[in-house]
Amino acid sequence: MALEAEVAFDPAGRTTGAMAADAEDLNEDGRLDLLVTNFNSQGTSLHTNVGGMRFVDRGNVVGLGMTMFKYSTFGARFLDLDNDGDPDVLLPCVGEPPRLLRNEGGNRNRWRGVRLVGTRSGRDAIGARVAVTAGGRTQALERVDAIEVRWPSGHVDRFPGTAANRYVTLTEES
Repeated sequence: MALEAEVAFDPAGRTTGAMAADAEDLNEDGRLDLLVTNFNSQGTSLHTNVGGMRFVDRGNVVGLGMTMFKYSTFGARFLDLDNDGDPDVLLPCVGEPPRLLRNEGGNRNRWRGVRLVGTRSGRDAIGARVAVTAGGRTQALERVDAIEVRWPSGHVDRFPGTAANRYVTLTEES
């Protein structure tokens, strides 16, 4: 599958020692893109999903390949550490402190933080699944139309949408 998706080799055609991966829709086209960490001297790959289960490695284009060239990384995580709506990257390195790569690309994304409070399912709502919809899409730019929570108790709550760039606390209906 990796051969067909064109994620098994670097742009020069050399095999990579893919150690970890994370997925995120970086360009908001509805397709998940892949961040893949490798052994040292191989850089880090950023595979843009171009559809049809095919990817293009843009790690060197965005400077990610050479930035991580000398490190072996055994983890990869997209996260929005600074709540500016764009994905930052955390890369734990072997024998080195982890590297945090802040995305300062200036995109205009929005974010939402959801805190769940369970009543029947346990206060921390461990195992709950949150689905956010907006305009029929699973990702929202300006306003969320609805938030649906499937609690571990089996109960499902549907909450009205929220404005962007804020936290919301959702409590399980008792």
